[in-house]
Amino acid sequence: MRRLPWMQIAAYALLALAVAATALAFAVLHTWDSPRIPGAAQGYRYLALGYRRPTGDDFAGITSVTMARLQAILPPGFGLGSAFGNDVAIGTKPHGATFKLHAELVVGDFLQALHVHPLMGRLISMEDQRHGAPVAMLSQREARRLFGHARDAIGRAVFTAQGFELRVVGVLPEAFQGGMGVSVDGPIDLWVSYTLLEPINSGHWSKGMPTADMVKAMPFLGPSPLLSLPDAVSDAQLVVDLQRLMRNAQALSLPHDVTAFVVTHPYSPFPAMQRTLNRRIRLALALAAATLTLAAINLLVVNWLVWLRRRRTLRLERVLGARQGYLIGRFVRRTTWGLLAMLTTSVALIAGFVRLLQHFVGSDYGSVLALHRLLPILLWALPLLVLVVVLTQSFPLAALLARESIDAERVATATRSDRRAGMVLIVVEVLLAALLSMASSWSISRGWQSIHADFGFLDRPVTLLATRKAGFSMGLASNSDAAFQLAMGRVVAAAQAIAPGVPVGFGPAIQHGADFDHPGPVSAGKRITSACVESATTGWLQATGAHVLAGQSFDIGKVDDGAVLIDAQVARLLFGSPRAAVGNTLRFQGESGSMRVIGVVATLHLHGSSGPACPLVLQDMRSTPYELLGNYATLAVGRALDAGGRAQLRDRIDAVLRQQALRLKVSTIRTTTQERGWLARQQIEQARVFALIALFAWAIALSGVAAHLRLFLAMRKRQSAIRSALGAGPLRLYREVVLGTLALAAAGVLLALLAAPWLATQFAFLSGAQVAAFGAATWIALGVLLLAVFAVVHVPARRAARAEPAESLHEL
Repeated sequence: MRRLPWMQIAAYALLALAVAATALAFAVLHTWDSPRIPGAAQGYRYLALGYRRPTGDDFAGITSVTMARLQAILPPGFGLGSAFGNDVAIGTKPHGATFKLHAELVVGDFLQALHVHPLMGRLISMEDQRHGAPVAMLSQREARRLFGHARDAIGRAVFTAQGFELRVVGVLPEAFQGGMGVSVDGPIDLWVSYTLLEPINSGHWSKGMPTADMVKAMPFLGPSPLLSLPDAVSDAQLVVDLQRLMRNAQALSLPHDVTAFVVTHPYSPFPAMQRTLNRRIRLALALAAATLTLAAINLLVVNWLVWLRRRRTLRLERVLGARQGYLIGRFVRRTTWGLLAMLTTSVALIAGFVRLLQHFVGSDYGSVLALHRLLPILLWALPLLVLVVVLTQSFPLAALLARESIDAERVATATRSDRRAGMVLIVVEVLLAALLSMASSWSISRGWQSIHADFGFLDRPVTLLATRKAGFSMGLASNSDAAFQLAMGRVVAAAQAIAPGVPVGFGPAIQHGADFDHPGPVSAGKRITSACVESATTGWLQATGAHVLAGQSFDIGKVDDGAVLIDAQVARLLFGSPRAAVGNTLRFQGESGSMRVIGVVATLHLHGSSGPACPLVLQDMRSTPYELLGNYATLAVGRALDAGGRAQLRDRIDAVLRQQALRLKVSTIRTTTQERGWLARQQIEQARVFALIALFAWAIALSGVAAHLRLFLAMRKRQSAIRSALGAGPLRLYREVVLGTLALAAAGVLLALLAAPWLATQFAFLSGAQVAAFGAATWIALGVLLLAVFAVVHVPARRAARAEPAESLHEL
């Protein structure tokens, strides 16, 4: 045992790492894919409802107006509603101290569809939404904190940071933490109608609102609706019911290209994102399980080798009187200590993995990795997994002890089946290392390419200043278009004072990761596609270098509310070409008016090169000034300022934002080079993650090759000694061992090449990047792996070839 301590330590460490990765992947998948919504009633199924379109299933196209019409004709027992998250500052006094609360803005019969029963009071109704009633619901936890008891909250008033009053009409039990699922960062404490969005953000109504029917006046298009139905309703009956609803398409005013209603489960506000992440987690779980299996086999081989090395000591212990019960008891004690050590190590590794994942996924899905969600699954999954691994190790070792016959003089030798099993395992381990080496090499290549990619803009020196909310709500003292345009003009003037003579303007947010995209249907005649609608000014397009391919940009001196720019993708999908698009009209779903295309710009990769750019429709931000507050806007200054200039620009813009009562502040300020590096950060971080996973696979494979080779040489030691005594030279013995092992490694590499197209497809799902399956990165990765296998094989092969025959025969 003392002769191979490093190999045993490495084998146990790799096994603990594989156990932790497998347990965590299983817990995350179980949490993410759970059909349960905590606090919602049992006995019902909760699904996401969407449209079937020629371009695919659309779960973001059902508007709040269509939802209200659907509710009137749903079968008995069915429920329908939606919600979206928002942070709101709430206090018990107007303009007094406030507390940040996570809120859900309710659309339709969302809470009724979840069959949530209030502790006190009532639920928010459709009538509240239609009339814009200033009512709210609190969680039991928040009601106790604000008013002492749930019953004392009913009828009381709470106030937003801007002084808007909400009357509490109900309190929900603490078990219900919100209906939007695990993608919400933290439990929900406040529920209000979505029709109150404007006064919640600004403190008051504008333009004479509320109207007689706020649902029609404020059509909402966002997360997929939640459809609930009793468990007793079969899938076949559900299909029939959905077909019956579709026959009312004309009364529902459905878009002309909708062919059917579709559902997906479990419920998620964003089903497409749910499916993508679900598949990624399943791939991670399969990969972790494969490494766990190989790590367990490697440890078995190492322990087998250790027992063979210790057979003289065992034989001597038996001669000196050690009974079999004593040996078994000692083995059980060591196994128990190993079990506890592995559990402790795995728990520490899981904690490290969770912190690492939280860093990579950010706050959007951080709640999936919350301890209170994962702990119930890990409490039984991790010990069970470790116990299975330990038992797997124990039974073969017990069989080995019985097979070796410690009391006899016979030496254990490898049978033909043992050798074949060892050969197969070496091939499988090299295959795993080769697959992950290719994925790592592709990711590193993509990371380098993303820094030098063509984003469609940012091809010239520019300073980009991003803004974000300062506090929990946004607004101006006056919510008129003139007030917004005046505020925007003063911000631009302040920037031009720092950098005179260069274009300056506001545009859409630039963020790495396409999870921020929420495309919606856009149609032109009978053609329809999905596009992201953003806002920009001519100054932003000029400053960032966005190229106008056809037509013209927005007029600097005059605002045209009906004019839009589209990118080359939308132009090809709706009109055939950029030139043909100019002068034509398109329509946004849910809006009656049409928009005129005045120009076509190059495709803008607002999220970097990590994935395909969302097709883009650009409105003039001067005609939609609320976009300045609704999105995290970007101010572009057509010059790369130095550090002093950037600091001066930040101070000047922050001062103007405060003066104009814009509840925004500067969050980041970067030059072109810094922005391109930041956009490429996701690919660079992915490359690091894939590299670490590949190194883990290499450790599994190379340690496995070394362990199998040493075990094979130990079992063939007598045979090699006899062959050497009969005249076989060291070079011949060395060549047989090295070439034989490299041949097995080459077989694993060949299988990896056969699987390369499949792996490239999976890599695209994991990273969002298309790669060449047989490109230069593939051959470099496989060549380096074969060199590593040779380096691992060289030392034991040379040692075995140089062993003295007499000494080997005497030892055995």
